[in-house]
Amino acid sequence: MDTPATTSDAPASSRFFTVLGWICILSGLYVLATSLIGHFQIVRLLRGNKSESQLLLYNVSFAIRCGLSVLSIASGLGMWKRRSWAPWIMSLAGGATVATCVWFVAQGVHPYLRLMQEARRSMPMAALDLGFSILSKVLQLVLWLAVLGGLYRKEGRREFPASRPPFTKAALFGLASLGAMAIILVYFLVLRIASS
Repeated sequence: MDTPATTSDAPASSRFFTVLGWICILSGLYVLATSLIGHFQIVRLLRGNKSESQLLLYNVSFAIRCGLSVLSIASGLGMWKRRSWAPWIMSLAGGATVATCVWFVAQGVHPYLRLMQEARRSMPMAALDLGFSILSKVLQLVLWLAVLGGLYRKEGRREFPASRPPFTKAALFGLASLGAMAIILVYFLVLRIASS
């Protein structure tokens, strides 16, 4: 008589997703806290300049950062506790975060580097903060590429209980692509609105 596979038949969990889960939780909490703390100061500064397009772009970026932080925290909890829904959220969050980091490197790193160079002598702490922002984006990119790479491996997907529908490579690519395309679409729409 054939018995259905249960989570106890799954191979023993490795520490890979446990460690990545905790890193996702901590980085999500860090990004959420720093975003909330700095939001009101930056909005006040941008309102003083009367630049509506910059204010719109910043507010959308703020909303994306907060949303991705919440997805990162949820993914981290799912990885840590090995929930059946975790791979689905991890794929969506991973695709969106990788797209955000690539967008930042392609569009936003040059102004950050220019500001860092200008502020290096007069405001060394501001330059250090800008440098840490760049470093945190690079670390987020590496983190989420590791998470998506772990999910790509069949052994990695086996560490999570079976879900309905089953989580496959196609689901991984589909959700990661959906998350990435949603972020890119939002940024393109905001830039188009801001430029008009």
